[in-house]
Amino acid sequence: MRNSRDLNDKPSVRLLLAALSWLTNKPRPGDPAMQLAIAHHIHMLVLHPASDSFDVQAAFYMAGKAGMDAEGLLARFSAVATNLH
Repeated sequence: MRNSRDLNDKPSVRLLLAALSWLTNKPRPGDPAMQLAIAHHIHMLVLHPASDSFDVQAAFYMAGKAGMDAEGLLARFSAVATNLH
């Protein structure tokens, strides 16, 4: 039986921001697995066609507040964001 969702469906921007909020408010954001999950969600948000610059800025703000290198993440994803938005 096929899933009713299209195979190309992506999580909504709202869901990605909610997941980032949850991940960045965990008590151990310095954990490498947690940092990888945060970076992955930011990457999905940057690539999402419905996200705008405010969504991306909010994601980088949350990552920086969690102690991650927000400037490094911004440098990593800035070329992607520039090409898509």
